[in-house]
Amino acid sequence: MSNKINTEYIYDCMKDRYEVLSSRKLRFKNRLKTVTVEHGYLLPVKKTDSKYLMGRGGVLDRDGKFVPASGIYSRGNRIKTEYDSETKPEVYMGAGYKTDLNAVMDELKGESVYLGFVHNHWGHFLIDFSTRLWYVSEADSSAKLVFLVKQGQEFSFIPNIKRFLQLYGIDERRIVFINKVTSFEKLIIPEPSYRTNDYYSAEYLNMFDKIASGVRFHSDHKKIYFSRGVFKKANATEFGGGLIDEAFEAAGFKKIYPEQCTLDEQIGYIRGAEVVAGVSGTVTHNMLFAKHGQKLNIINKTYIMNTMQSDINIMKQLDVTYVDAYSAYYPVSMGIGPFLFEKTKELQKYFTNSYGLNIENLPREKAGLCNAFTQYMKAYEKLAVNNYLDPPFEKDPDSAHFYPYELMGEAVKLHYIELHGKLRRRNLIRRLLGRG
Repeated sequence: MSNKINTEYIYDCMKDRYEVLSSRKLRFKNRLKTVTVEHGYLLPVKKTDSKYLMGRGGVLDRDGKFVPASGIYSRGNRIKTEYDSETKPEVYMGAGYKTDLNAVMDELKGESVYLGFVHNHWGHFLIDFSTRLWYVSEADSSAKLVFLVKQGQEFSFIPNIKRFLQLYGIDERRIVFINKVTSFEKLIIPEPSYRTNDYYSAEYLNMFDKIASGVRFHSDHKKIYFSRGVFKKANATEFGGGLIDEAFEAAGFKKIYPEQCTLDEQIGYIRGAEVVAGVSGTVTHNMLFAKHGQKLNIINKTYIMNTMQSDINIMKQLDVTYVDAYSAYYPVSMGIGPFLFEKTKELQKYFTNSYGLNIENLPREKAGLCNAFTQYMKAYEKLAVNNYLDPPFEKDPDSAHFYPYELMGEAVKLHYIELHGKLRRRNLIRRLLGRG
């Protein structure tokens, strides 16, 4: 069995890139290692500049030198077929920072296990923050389990993460959150069991299977659609999604709001389904809990290629159909948006071929799409002024963030490149909105 991908419903200019992405050789690691550091320091994470997605922090040895094994790294921005050892991975968290080690008052006695950085983002937890948990079962039962958090932060887990750890058999009382510089006697740093677009291991996949096996919620629904309709962030940055919800319901899918379900329920719905559908993002990352070979339909909301999801498709040998249902009139950041769903011919063809559904006949979609573009432009006006002082698109086609001009239109390319200042961009968008 192997990963399958259907690109019939992808924009023509994106098909080749998806074929490359899905055919990558994700390395399998047979043996994970550990690094032991004695009498060193734990640095909570702080944001010092835009170079590091999550911030600076990590582990220092007794001489105050940063221990590279404590960082979080990713190769997620590249879509080359073969593993590229020459390209350095991105540092999501690490590098350390200068601090007065002589002033450190807090100390962890005895042996501790380093689990890396954590914050309450479910997608990042699955991909970046859970990867060292494999070692907990091998550690001494008295060892503390150490997570770094943001400097000065009072932290507690969201319900999904708390339940994840319970199902994995971890006693939460052993966990220590480090929010200020702390020294330690002995720290074991496990190697991550997965790294984006780089490698994976049996330990990583076994973790999700173990958790899924402990779930007692079962579902008989064979077609499940995970909606982002009540997700607060999506409601502020994603527009036109009502069309997607309406279409899947008309096609006979059970609509589920992940935010209104327990982790057990989400896993139970996935494991009981013959086909799962959802918009690309955290919700489809939940397929880490799926059975090998399950069918997944992914609705794309942007041109940015989600390499993490492609890794999941490969690791779980999923049967995946991608559907382009968006227009991207401007380049955006995956974490900021905004995103605009539209009634593309690819979306129409997908529902017609797969479920015999003509989305032209849906009763509510027309009014929703009329409002969606205006909402999208208003959101872009706000977000662009605050976040896009420089064009955020990549010119390298090997980048997951490459902005395909041929899809978005030559006019957009020309006027966007001309925009360099806050005032001119704001005035242009106001004209597009009919305000100036």
